[in-house]
Amino acid sequence: MMLLQFLAFGSWFQTLGLVMATFGMASSIGLAYSSASIGAFVAPLLVGSLADRWFRSERVLAAVHLACAGLMIVLRQSVLAGSEGWTLALVFVYMAFYMPTMGITNSIIFRHMGEGDRRFPYVRVFGTIGFVVAGVVVGQSGLSASPGVFLVSAAVSAAMVVYSLTLPPTPPAGKGGKFSFADLVGAKAFVLFRQANFRVFATCVLLAGVPLALYTAYASAYIDALGVKNVATVLAIGPVSEIVFVVTIPWLLRTVGMRWALLVGLASWAVRLPLLALAAGTGTTPLIIAIAMHGVCNDFLLVLGAMYVSSLCPPEISAQGQSLFTMLYSGLGALIGSVFGNVVFNSAVAPRLASDGAGAWVPLWTIGACTAGVAAVLWVAGYRRRSGGTTARTVEPAGTAATATTVSEA
Repeated sequence: MMLLQFLAFGSWFQTLGLVMATFGMASSIGLAYSSASIGAFVAPLLVGSLADRWFRSERVLAAVHLACAGLMIVLRQSVLAGSEGWTLALVFVYMAFYMPTMGITNSIIFRHMGEGDRRFPYVRVFGTIGFVVAGVVVGQSGLSASPGVFLVSAAVSAAMVVYSLTLPPTPPAGKGGKFSFADLVGAKAFVLFRQANFRVFATCVLLAGVPLALYTAYASAYIDALGVKNVATVLAIGPVSEIVFVVTIPWLLRTVGMRWALLVGLASWAVRLPLLALAAGTGTTPLIIAIAMHGVCNDFLLVLGAMYVSSLCPPEISAQGQSLFTMLYSGLGALIGSVFGNVVFNSAVAPRLASDGAGAWVPLWTIGACTAGVAAVLWVAGYRRRSGGTTARTVEPAGTAATATTVSEA
């Protein structure tokens, strides 16, 4: 499941910026990722509520991936036609469908393994492998700058539709409970904000979404500007490093606890982006190191974040809780980063490309690094350890009984 989930996404999203630049849409790269972030922001909670309240999760997953396959085919035609407006709109609609599946797949795993289960990274690693396979296939096939990447994604999503229907039944845990407007819009997960530590976590995730958005939107175009060939293959170094780091998460949690493990994930972005900037003047070594840090940046924030949220959520709002995390990190945070990145690129980077080459990109990476640094400081200063060394209780949404899980804070 995780393999196909991330293969469908990684086969096109990693080099979307390069594809758009190749077809004369470079000025709209930031807007494309902004529209993607808006889609990731508006839909996850609603779709998550469908899986929590009304429909079996695996069936929701199949239906959404069927829509994604069709959208990829139409998106290819839009890019070939050079239609910026339709391209932006289709990226938005695709992300509105796809991003909820991130939370649903996590929820399915936690429902069958147990909420907050530390074996989750060993399952999640197959998603990373999917990203690696996507990068290698796209790069070695010469499709890094081609709309053919959208057809690859469509084919994988079609396979995911079939596979989803073979998954173990995951009935909605909240079915039969008292209906409320919060069920309709997927807002029951907002009760998590009652906890001070979750409010700090949510703020840090929003800030961390900014460097994520900058890297996602502009890394492929920047690497191409450095003169590197087979961009998708080079970017695949990042997911390969994820395979290494994701399996260390259970050990890291036992050793330092959730608080400090998440700090590593936040702070790593403050190191990664300056290395990208350094590559403009010193060669590819800092670039390779920065790309290889993808495992730390992603695993110690995205995977650990999902585990942290799972430890707080009762089964009745499991999918909504995961969707809320997706909405904050890949939705609202990435939206802020994409909009800001588009302004910086068009005002400070693009006018200097002809004269400064790759050096024109330095302001973009510097701003992202500063944002990540603020998030890391806020996490250390704002997080409060509970007595006994564990974050213990989930909040209790209306009409449900609270459940308790523990995650070591160290």
